[in-house]
Amino acid sequence: MSRSASAPVIATVIDPVDRLQLDAAAQGRFRPVHAESITQAIRAVRERPVEAVLVSPSQVDRHQLAGVASLVEGFPGVATVAVISRRSTDATSRLLDLGACGVRRVVDLSERRGWQSLQALLTDPTT
Repeated sequence: MSRSASAPVIATVIDPVDRLQLDAAAQGRFRPVHAESITQAIRAVRERPVEAVLVSPSQVDRHQLAGVASLVEGFPGVATVAVISRRSTDATSRLLDLGACGVRRVVDLSERRGWQSLQALLTDPTT
């Protein structure tokens, strides 16, 4: 399937290595828009219809947590999903912080099933 202008847009604040894998997994079913920060992701959500925002705990500093809360509260129709690709104490702690900000979905990309779950979620964010 080729990339389509009608494919759902997914904003991301994820690890650069995961960006490459996500781009490969998209296969025209969704269109990733990669951001370097939560602020950029919020800008993407304001500028275009976005179905979901993927947030990697390792890419979100403590000072960005208020922005995550603003994203979740300000755009309730946009699924905000934490994605984990590598486990660490810092990532686990930050995952808890994301939960405190209102992020209620987590996908573990360190397992094959995680990529399948993510693809299902991104093709139907209501799941």
